[in-house]
Amino acid sequence: DQNIFETIKEAQEQATNWLWTYNNDRPNMAIGGITPAMKLKLAA
Repeated sequence: DQNIFETIKEAQEQATNWLWTYNNDRPNMAIGGITPAMKLKLAA
């Protein structure tokens, strides 16, 4: 997907949302189909 941002703040908010989703909602097959956040909790 492509986005056109009107401001730097808009781009930063989108990047923050993407990163949160990547770490908390999106399962990662390389680490057994769990999210990176779950993997971090298991390692602690």
